[in-house]
Formats: sequence, C-alpha cells, structure tokens
Amino acid sequence: MIQVDRLDEDLNPLLGKSSVWVQRLIHDNVLEALFRAEGQRVVPHLAHGYRWEAERKRLVLQLEQGARFHDGRPLTSADVRYTLDTLRRKRHVNPFLLQALASVRQIDDPSAHTVHVYTLDPTPDHLLRTLTEIGIVPAHRYRRFGLGSSSLNRQPLGTGPYKVAPRAAHKGSVFLLRNNDYWGRKPAYARIELRPIADRARALSALRNGEVDMLPDLFWGYYPEQIRGERFKRRFQTRKIQPFRLRVVLFNHARRPLKDRRVRVALVRAIDRRLIARQQRGRLSLLLSAPLWPLSRHYDRMLHPRSFNQQAAAQLLDRAGYALGKGGRRQRLGQPLSLRILCAKDPLAQKIATNITRDLRALGVSVGIDLADFGMMQALLRRGRFDLAVAGLSLRPYASLKNFLHSKGRFNFGRYENSAVDQLLEVSSPLAQGGAPGTGRRLHRLLMEDPPMVVIYAPIEMMLASRRVGGIRDDGLWPPLWRLYPMELP
Repeated sequence: MIQVDRLDEDLNPLLGKSSVWVQRLIHDNVLEALFRAEGQRVVPHLAHGYRWEAERKRLVLQLEQGARFHDGRPLTSADVRYTLDTLRRKRHVNPFLLQALASVRQIDDPSAHTVHVYTLDPTPDHLLRTLTEIGIVPAHRYRRFGLGSSSLNRQPLGTGPYKVAPRAAHKGSVFLLRNNDYWGRKPAYARIELRPIADRARALSALRNGEVDMLPDLFWGYYPEQIRGERFKRRFQTRKIQPFRLRVVLFNHARRPLKDRRVRVALVRAIDRRLIARQQRGRLSLLLSAPLWPLSRHYDRMLHPRSFNQQAAAQLLDRAGYALGKGGRRQRLGQPLSLRILCAKDPLAQKIATNITRDLRALGVSVGIDLADFGMMQALLRRGRFDLAVAGLSLRPYASLKNFLHSKGRFNFGRYENSAVDQLLEVSSPLAQGGAPGTGRRLHRLLMEDPPMVVIYAPIEMMLASRRVGGIRDDGLWPPLWRLYPMELP
C-alpha cells in the first residue's frame, strides 16, 4: 500500500495536466513505452529491436509480438502510430511532448509489427530518450473519443504488468492489479493500493502504524527529527528522491541591464538562495550551479554554486557602470537600475519573490513584483514581457536542453543567446547516453560563467518505505512498481 497526496480523476500520464503521481505510478506500470531508461542507458522494451537508416533520419522499430493490451487485443504498429501522431499534432494534449517530437516528420506502419519514424535531422539519442516517456495506448479504444477522454482515462488501458481496477467500487483509493497475462516478467505483488492521505501528520502516522508500506514524500518539516532512532531504522528504509523540477528565476536577456553578463552574475551573488531553500524545504533541498539535472554524470560537482556575497555583487554592478547615486539607488548614465519580478499567484513563488526583492533592494536596485495567474504568466513569458520571472523548470536527465537554452529554443523565454552554448547543443546531446562527458562539463562551465537564469534550489524528496518492501534502489530515482517484491523480516 502506497500513500499519495492526491490522485487525479484522469490517470493517463500522457496528458500535460497529469500530476507527478500519475507519471510515477501509471507510466511504465500500466502504460508501457517503446524504450525504457535505465540510468544513463536506453534499452528496448515494446520495441524489441530497432535500427537507424537513411543517414540516421529513419528509425525502424520492430515491435514485441507477444505484447497485448489489458483487454486482450495485440499491440500493433497502428497503436504506436496513433499515439505518436496524436501527441505531435494535438497541441492541447501535452505541449512538452509535442515539442519533444518536433523533429519527427512522418510515421508509417508498413506492417503490423513494424514502425518507421522519419526525422528532419539526425537526432537519435534525443528521440530514443523521448520515446521512453511515451506510453503506448490502444488506437481502437481512443480513436473515437480522443486521448483526452475522461471516461477512458479513469481506467487507462495499457500493455503493462499492472492494470487499473474499476474505480467505482473503491472510495478514494486506486487499486493496481497484477496482469496475469503480461507478456514479460510478472510482478511480485498481486495488488497495490494507492491511498490518498493529504494530511502530512496522518500520512506519517499511517506508515508507523503499518497502514501503508510506502510514504513517497516526507514533509520537509519532519526531517530529520521524525525519522531518527535505531528502532525507526530497523523498521524503515529511507531514500532521497531527486525530482526533475527546479525552482529558478529567469532573466530576460532582451532587457538592457540583463544583457550584461556582469549584472546577471551580480544578481546570482546577491540572492541568498540558501536562506530561501531552508525556508521552503528545510534540509531537503540542493543548491545547483547551473540548470542541469544534478544526478547526471555530466553535472560537474567540482563547480560549486556561487555563494551569497552582497559585496561581490556590488563590485560587479560598479564595474557594469551601475553606481550608487542619491538616495542609495543604483543608476547608469542617469537611468536607474530598475527591475520587475513576474510571479505566479502561488504562496511559495511569492515568498521567493519577496526574498529576492529584499536582497536586491539592499544593493540599491529598484524592484517591484507583478503577480499573475498561471495562464497569464505563461502568456507574458512567451511574449517576453518581464525582467525577472520566478518559475519552475522541469528537466529529465535525458531532456534536450536545446528547448530551454538554445537561442532558437521554443521554451527559451528569456531570449538567452550564447554562441558557444548553441554550438555545444547542436554538435551533440550532452545528456545523451553516448555523449562525451567532457561536452556536458564544458556546457556546465559555460552556463555558470554566463548564467541564463538563477537556480534557486532543487527540492529533494525523502521517501520512506517498510523494510518488508524489496527492490528499492538508492539511485535518487522513483522505483518502478514492477520491480518491488515482499521481503521477510528477521
């Protein structure tokens, strides 16, 4: 039994609106992808074989012929084509997967178990990594009502080792039942209950009392005091899960002051990120020196985050020509250094904006905060109508950074331009399994020296689980449910 904060009505992880719990608990367990990501490697799954042709612009996939959906229908190339075509053509389904599949030009299904994927450019690593995120759905079930159908997504159908039990019979909880006709290795647990418990104290109490076996995200205020002691360690195992979402402050490089690298570095030094992280996540946070996934082998741990230093920040602003004037305000050629912070109407984001305002005003920078709801904020970011913006950056260890950091990237809302960064992103994929580690480290150094944004912190989740549950690795990643198995305690 696994505790979750909440569960969506729609349990389809392909939808852009799906929660992190749907992504973690349904993907790869109920819906399966053509490939699986195992650390830095990509291994075939529903596509048991593949090859690149036509100068690596055509991916030929051979599907697993024994795979069947939970209703008994066999997996065919028509299902793969429907899933991929829907995601790359329907903007409202999942904008991020839409962009990730932007390099795909055409998809053909010449036979029942063969798929051809044609790309505009040779992008093998990025495409294979993207395909690990896309669970294949049955075309015969979704073609009539669409991938966003709530009635179908309450009980999604896949090829995975678990299937979703009818939800009407259970109040609140969702039950995953072992698929006894699964085409691969069957999971050890016959049934897994996903129980929503929103109250943090109640959730921890349920774990201690044996009502649940796993608590995925301990409230940061309980760490480490509530999990100390030899008795607790004998009964439970702890794992730090490092999620892919970073808290960042975007710079709008089109604004005159922020075009100057010295000003941006000064702002990095001027913000007390450690204080913000402690206020919002206690000890369950990580400071980063660049917007890269911290568990990647390309993240250079020797490049430590710039420390909070108001004096160093002031010196950088002086060198950039922004000297203190009358009233303690910084100005250059008679123009004040004035910045506006765009911020969502979210308590945590507003606290970050308030702290930044305090730190920058201490330097003599004029700062104000502009609040917006989520939809308006997205529109303002896309139009470049901001100076600084408190945002969340979702990165996978295999994500293409071109979308965020390339001068022509679709999600490069800050208009960041660095020719050396562009070249590294174009020559190779620094986070890909075959990329040279040195390439990623060079990118890391460039992003630290010429920052496109301030990474405020990366949240760390503390997962607790009974020692009766085996198969949980200490790798910083959420464990797939099919890997878990019961253990006998001495």
